Amino acid sequence: MRNLIFLFLFTISFTSSSQNFKEYLDSLNSNKLIYFKDSLLSNNKLSLDELKYLQFQKKIKFKGYVDTLILNFFSKKNQSILKNIIIGDANLYSFPSKDSLSFDSYNKALEESVDKKDYILVSECIKKILYQLLKNRKNLNLLPKYLNIYKENLNTVNDSATYFYFKTINDFDRNKIQKSINQIQVSLPVAIRSKNKYLISKYLQFNGILYRQLSNRKVELENYTKALNYIEKEKTYLFNIEKFGLYVNIASTLYEQGNFKESLKLYNKANLIEIPSYRIIEKVKFNNILSNNYFKLKDYKNAYIYLQKANSHKEELNEFKKDIALNDINVKYKTAEKEKELIKEKQNTLISEQKRKETLRFLYGSLVFLLLGGIIAYLSLKNSKKKRLLAEQQKELEK
Repeated sequence: MRNLIFLFLFTISFTSSSQNFKEYLDSLNSNKLIYFKDSLLSNNKLSLDELKYLQFQKKIKFKGYVDTLILNFFSKKNQSILKNIIIGDANLYSFPSKDSLSFDSYNKALEESVDKKDYILVSECIKKILYQLLKNRKNLNLLPKYLNIYKENLNTVNDSATYFYFKTINDFDRNKIQKSINQIQVSLPVAIRSKNKYLISKYLQFNGILYRQLSNRKVELENYTKALNYIEKEKTYLFNIEKFGLYVNIASTLYEQGNFKESLKLYNKANLIEIPSYRIIEKVKFNNILSNNYFKLKDYKNAYIYLQKANSHKEELNEFKKDIALNDINVKYKTAEKEKELIKEKQNTLISEQKRKETLRFLYGSLVFLLLGGIIAYLSLKNSKKKRLLAEQQKELEK
């Protein structure tokens, strides 16, 4: 078991990224760098690209939005790994989220990282892709492919803890819940060693969900509470989103146990957190639950208040769905336009190839014609000489 924990902790590899950048990137991924002042970053030996990238990622984790001004800085550069990661982030955090474009950009960055054997950025790209797959849950079947790449490029304790977390998700089987719980027991200590509160919280929350599957509400609640204790004092966007999920899970469990008063407190805390539009459905659901509960208690005033909140979030959700549909149409249109361009390019290539072949055939035909003409001329000349010699010999005989 001990070997399993430390098997992937460190990979000593050649990399084109600076050592300072590696250290700061690890702090960023452990969610420590978000509290660093930019002046501390700029006073260290980082390239301008590395500095801009770290500042950009810090803003995403701290505030949950993309500062598009940085794209102006990177747009002047040739295609680069950091540029493609940032374009991926810009698409992922846009409204509505452009998941397919984001996924493509992350993969471009990954391919270039692998080609350059920059294992630090391979790890960075893989983490981006894994969290995106977990977010939309549409292509979880791709997890094994990226986990295999990640396994070969682990550089830090945080990398190992992240790898084990996603591996546990990938190995999850509803018929083998205890197996997943055992995996968490093995890998959670690695997450604790990484001191990554966000990741530790995710491990504990997942463990709580697993115990829910076993109908063990006591241990489920214990895991949720431990997870919340790790991050409740954190104020950044990243942690707030995680807290939202924990408030809802704990509130739902308490609600099922009949502890409506405590449940209400946590639901109200969740109501105050700004969350991504793709999770608004959760606010619609639990506000409807609260409205129905107050109605049963004949507290019609609060029943109406929470019904209004549910309807407000439902309208927001409908707008989000419209934006998603519009975005899908735009993506399909752009895809169709791109396919047209590819077809046209292919047609032009075929026409060019056809012309090239016709030119070659004409050239070969001309060469054959010239060769045959030369042979015929040579044979004619030779035959003419032969006739002339015969004629001369005939004249000699007549004398």
